[in-house]
Amino acid sequence: MEVGAGNRGVHLRTLLRAAEKSQSREEFQKHLRWERAPGRPPPNHRSRRVAAVSNFFMSPETMQILRILMDAWLPDFKFGPGKCAVKLSRTPWYWETLTGSLKTIDDWGESYSIRHLILPDHVECCTFAVLDWIEKNIPEAPVNLVDQYHPDTFCDPRSPRYQENYAELSRRCAPEEILSSHRHAGRLGLRFRPITYEKKLSRK
Repeated sequence: MEVGAGNRGVHLRTLLRAAEKSQSREEFQKHLRWERAPGRPPPNHRSRRVAAVSNFFMSPETMQILRILMDAWLPDFKFGPGKCAVKLSRTPWYWETLTGSLKTIDDWGESYSIRHLILPDHVECCTFAVLDWIEKNIPEAPVNLVDQYHPDTFCDPRSPRYQENYAELSRRCAPEEILSSHRHAGRLGLRFRPITYEKKLSRK
């Protein structure tokens, strides 16, 4: 089978059969042929570490496949348990799926780091809710608080593709929103690392 950057894809049942036959990551990789980009040498995948950079909205079957293939996990945990995921990302069952996937890799003892993107007007409903859940369920998990959000495409009023229903995301986060997110993570005692603004804002 092939894993490439094209749109052909690989049927899930094919990957499942390969996973079922494999007892280790090395065995699973023998079933895969990695396509290389034009002009680039083929990767020596046996000596490279592979990380799953994912929104983590995936099925248990997909988790089982990735467990064999991946060395580390970098899940994005973006929305809280309310209606924000459906409204902004058209993703029902987001909270249940994300928290279940995170608990799974934690129970497996995998190496992972959670990334959370702070969104304007979504600090209390999303950022606080995400951090509270992490503190209650996987308090030792490392967390990256990312404050680099900027409006683009559908969220950018200057874009011809701008959509009014994304008006709440049409600006960058205010310094107060970022600071309150850092403070909340600090109060919870989480292993968090702020991105970008840690040198610009005081977290006292």
